[in-house]
Amino acid sequence: MLENYLQGVDSQTTMMGTSSSTSIGSLEPALAQINLSPVTIPALHQNLIGSASLEFPIDIIQAGAASTTFTLANPFTASINLLEVTAIATSHNLTLGAINHVDMSSNPIHADGLSNITSTVLPFNFNLDPLTIIELITTSAQEHNVDLSHLASLFQLVIDNPSFHPHVNTSVDTSSQTCVRYGHNISPGLKFSDVKNTSGNQFDIDDAILNALKSLLPVDSSVKLDDCKRLNSVNSLIH
Repeated sequence: MLENYLQGVDSQTTMMGTSSSTSIGSLEPALAQINLSPVTIPALHQNLIGSASLEFPIDIIQAGAASTTFTLANPFTASINLLEVTAIATSHNLTLGAINHVDMSSNPIHADGLSNITSTVLPFNFNLDPLTIIELITTSAQEHNVDLSHLASLFQLVIDNPSFHPHVNTSVDTSSQTCVRYGHNISPGLKFSDVKNTSGNQFDIDDAILNALKSLLPVDSSVKLDDCKRLNSVNSLIH
């Protein structure tokens, strides 16, 4: 019933009285006659989780984990303690990453009654499989009419050679860039000069990927509130 309440689902129940409903003898006959059915308990039509943020470290390829936080709006007058947090981020049936059963029982995420809080930082294990990432970007780009330009050729190279694992070390250059150098061999048979933009305008890879991934990541998550059972599939609570 609590699960339905939080997920926006009305619950149907029955209220019945018995002769043992009260210790006051004069009230027993009256209370024993109570029989209310069906009784609709209206759901809470409010998001428990308001928003989430995800921060990738510059060494995400080596570390494999990002950091995430979320905001929680407690609709109850009683406080809430989150003892365990699990979340799975998916898109187009692709699993993009997860918060894997983080045990918070020793230091619960606490929200006083009728308060809004931001959670502590939690680890988010990102799916680094190249084919999954490529499928995510290309599918999203098609849906949002984003031109991937020469990225499509690079992606196709990886798709055509799924077992090819070159010894490539990746890193993020945090310095200011003023130009892009073309012509460097990135794999046998393919050069940047083969796929560079020849229109005179430099193609912005970062913008293309970010535009393709706008309004993405529906999240399926679960939490354990105090001693209540875990709430499953509460993705409807998250925007």
